[in-house]
Amino acid sequence: MTAQALIALKRFGLGQKSGQLGEVAGDPRGFVARQLEGPSENFIKTNLLTSAEIWIKQRSHAKNRRAAIKAGDSKKVDAMKRPKDYHDEIAAHLADAIGTNDPLLRRLGWFWTDHLCVSAKKSPMIRHLSGSYAREAIFPHILGNFREMLHAAVLHPAMLIYLDNYNSIGPNSKVGKKRNKGLNENLAREILELHTLGVNGGYNQDDVVNFARALTGWTVWTLRKRGKAGTTRFHKGRHEPGSVTVLGKVYSQKGKKQAKAILDDLARHPSTAKFIARKLVVHFVGDEAPQSLVDRIEDVFSKTDGDLRAIHQTLIDAPESWDHPPSKFLPPLDMMVTTARALDIDMSAKLIRRTLGVFGQEWWGPPSPAGWPSEDNAWM
Repeated sequence: MTAQALIALKRFGLGQKSGQLGEVAGDPRGFVARQLEGPSENFIKTNLLTSAEIWIKQRSHAKNRRAAIKAGDSKKVDAMKRPKDYHDEIAAHLADAIGTNDPLLRRLGWFWTDHLCVSAKKSPMIRHLSGSYAREAIFPHILGNFREMLHAAVLHPAMLIYLDNYNSIGPNSKVGKKRNKGLNENLAREILELHTLGVNGGYNQDDVVNFARALTGWTVWTLRKRGKAGTTRFHKGRHEPGSVTVLGKVYSQKGKKQAKAILDDLARHPSTAKFIARKLVVHFVGDEAPQSLVDRIEDVFSKTDGDLRAIHQTLIDAPESWDHPPSKFLPPLDMMVTTARALDIDMSAKLIRRTLGVFGQEWWGPPSPAGWPSEDNAWM
């Protein structure tokens, strides 16, 4: 076990998989680099349900349970166990992480799922959608473009529900005037603060409010709409009419094009490149992120228009990534998967889920939209 092999396995992977040490030790850098050569795709090859299918099943179950309670049928209520979509998702993601020969891609998938996180703690629906959200909005884009990933994540049903945009209504829209309801700023604020610019990225409260106006109308189809239930919907009757100004730029696009145009500009903003570059280096290299590497990744982010393959390639090619010893403290999920891979243990999803709960890192259950902390002291 050389120092370079240890870095390949720990910093850029999920530890040693049984029988894999020879391959890694022979060419540590090549082992890591080859994983970025393949196509960007959804890694979880199972028969798991789509988010829309989960939505329909969970809503139907809740409806039938309410009917049984209303009818006073206690036996039927007791017999109605909630569908196990959350458990099934964990089992599939766990098996994939333990068995994969491309651990870097899984680590990157976890990083971006956390950067653009939803939390299972929010509600039963989000709990069951959290795995399909990762499969549909994040994993297909980790070797693609950040702008495309941002669109997929922000406009996914799970995110629209998690940050309450699904019930945000423009005060001057047709629906807003009838219902006397208004904006919800949660999604707009977290996109600016956590997903793109960062807390010191140069935006203010007016930008949050105006961005929230542009995001009105983005919601989820309900069960009443056959064929579309559980999918993202743009409801033009809820959209706040008129132009908005965000970060000094006027956006006069109509309907759904307005928020998409703002997302495009946020993805390309210099503050976004700076914020994400530092976060990526802290996560993979260490709390004392080498500024030279942060600057290089920031530069690649801007010059390539958010090409994630190029950004990740810059990270793994950097001398700083191989000079600094792999001293980061392993969070509970990484620790358990690393142990299972090294000892070839068949851990059940139930065991993993319960143990992670004890350790304080519920799967897809970060305590806030900021995701799980990357800093060592948070876990120690």
